[in-house]
Amino acid sequence: MDFSDIEAKWKEHSEDLEEQLIFNARAVRGDKLQQSEKELFLPLLHEIVNVVVITATVIVVAIFSLIHLQELRYSIPGLFGSGIGLVYVFYAAAKAIRMGKVDYYNPSIVVIQKNIASIKLLVLKYRKLELALLPIFILLISPILFKVIQKRDLYADLQFYLFEVLFAAGFGILGIYLVNKYLYDQRIKKVLLFVEEIKEFES
Repeated sequence: MDFSDIEAKWKEHSEDLEEQLIFNARAVRGDKLQQSEKELFLPLLHEIVNVVVITATVIVVAIFSLIHLQELRYSIPGLFGSGIGLVYVFYAAAKAIRMGKVDYYNPSIVVIQKNIASIKLLVLKYRKLELALLPIFILLISPILFKVIQKRDLYADLQFYLFEVLFAAGFGILGIYLVNKYLYDQRIKKVLLFVEEIKEFES
């Protein structure tokens, strides 16, 4: 076997090796991106459910408030509470749209990484506002809901009113904390790690 044969064999081997590496890189990329899409599916679903549930709550509270428009101590807080509810709907819709728009398969890894990072920043930004608004939201919608549903005047029992607001707000804040920790923070962290692994493998 002369030198030209050896060179041809080596070139053929190198080409086969390169093709195999490209195939492996594509397989790893596809697998990791598929896992990333699955990780963010539940947060996306959660925000869609939030939009539906909070929108329904806002509509109910607004209707009750308009029905009792003459009783200002119920209707005014109820309408303001509906306004805060719309803010929650906006936040949930914004997060759902941002997550739903992520293209996991066509852009470069750098673009995907930037998109996931922007989702993380959006979630962190809205989380603070959601936590701050929750006690106010509960405080405002409680009188009209208790009046219509339980025929109970919360203003006549301020101690119970305060307890109900603190309990509901505390329970809600705990729920927001747990949802964000396990449904968002951990999953987004996993996705960013998957993307980083793809970058390292492709490099």
